[in-house]
Amino acid sequence: MNLEDFKSSLSEKFSQENSNSWQFLSIGILAILIIAGSFILYNKSLPSSKPIVIEETSKTEEKKETKKLTVHIAGAVLNPGVYQLDEGKRVIDAINLAGGASPDANVDSLNLASRLSDGQKIMVPKKGEILTASSQTDSSLDSTNQTKIGLNSATVEQLDSLSGIGPVIAKRIVDYRETHGRFTKIDQLMEVEGIGSKKFNQIKDKVILD
Repeated sequence: MNLEDFKSSLSEKFSQENSNSWQFLSIGILAILIIAGSFILYNKSLPSSKPIVIEETSKTEEKKETKKLTVHIAGAVLNPGVYQLDEGKRVIDAINLAGGASPDANVDSLNLASRLSDGQKIMVPKKGEILTASSQTDSSLDSTNQTKIGLNSATVEQLDSLSGIGPVIAKRIVDYRETHGRFTKIDQLMEVEGIGSKKFNQIKDKVILD
């Protein structure tokens, strides 16, 4: 083999090896592209997921506004008037809010434990005054409250408040009671000097035997 043939053979071999290298490189690049494309297509086929947001809930509940009740407190309390109290309060709370019962109050005639209602009138009677059953409700007293005076315990001042009865006749009623004992019938009032049938008819529905 001469030199020219050797060069030609070597050149062909090198050219063939170079061609094989490019083929392997091309195949490698193509394989990488196929793998990368497949990965991209696979990711696109997956359902998109949104980030999970955990909302923190407050442990402290919102306080509801307490409903207010408006009541009228009258009679034998230190500071009668119209007051506002929280819903669920009771008669005793209303009386305390009005400064408490006066010394001459007859609180035993009321249901102090009853719940209040909006617009209610609480009439605290004095000693010697009797609350009529018709003027009472299950809770206490309503706005139609009327009091009757107890003949056997009323003072001169209380009897004097009766229509047509002045301080003189009021004193005679008390004297009659002290002399003859407790009244057992309302019409015994006509035995008191100064009380005739006309005056008796004016006051008979405003007094009670207690």
